[in-house]
Amino acid sequence: MKTPVLIVGGGPIGLALAGDLGFRGVDCTLIERTDGKVQQPKMDMIGIRTMEYCRRWGIVPWVHEAGYNRAYPQDCAWVTTLSGYEFGREVFPAPQDEKSPPQSPQKRERCPQNFFDPVLRRFAERSAARLVYETELVGFVRA
Repeated sequence: MKTPVLIVGGGPIGLALAGDLGFRGVDCTLIERTDGKVQQPKMDMIGIRTMEYCRRWGIVPWVHEAGYNRAYPQDCAWVTTLSGYEFGREVFPAPQDEKSPPQSPQKRERCPQNFFDPVLRRFAERSAARLVYETELVGFVRA
């Protein structure tokens, strides 16, 4: 297979790069040795800067639709058991009520990797990047 840009790894960074290059009209191919499904997310929150990229790409609504219920408060509680004694609680507003910081019109979003990767995959596919799953890189020749 010949490609001007080869991206190895289909996690959030690889998918975002493939999507951004495709968004800019750069021909690229991403290969990922697995099927791309995330069993155990390695991230839970999308930072402000990443959300600014999502805004540029026009996929913020996809992020909002993919994550948790945006009307549900995100409190963190310390308890003995689910029905036991509550030691303390850190109150966080529902994502829809959280205010953007003064330096950006975007705010962080709760969207774990198992929800975010499919958003980025959809973006990369829409951007005309070639995504090849269940393929492992064992070597390459630069032409």
